[in-house]
Amino acid sequence: MTGLALFITGFASALVLAGGFPVAAILIGWYTRNRIAAVATGALLFPLLMVVGMIATGQGVQSEEWLRDAVLWHAGLAVTGGLAGLFASYGNRRDLQISIVFAIVWICVFLSGIR
Repeated sequence: MTGLALFITGFASALVLAGGFPVAAILIGWYTRNRIAAVATGALLFPLLMVVGMIATGQGVQSEEWLRDAVLWHAGLAVTGGLAGLFASYGNRRDLQISIVFAIVWICVFLSGIR
């Protein structure tokens, strides 16, 4: 494979893996209609996974600027993921479409945090 093909494959894989977090919130909201579970899944699943990863690797806060950026990035992910789950839990097609838009925004916010 060429370098470009490897990049495209890796980028597509990252999008699919990252997209799983808001999709999980949408699926829980859509199928269970449980607003609390859907919002909690969308808002907390990824940040909790990141905290566990930081503890497991022993990585700490690197600087004040890093901490500020990390908090803002995780807040953006939590808000958009929670809203995706919330709108999906209403159970109609219009709100499902809105939740899909929030999932796309979640992926854009996720990609903006990659350095």
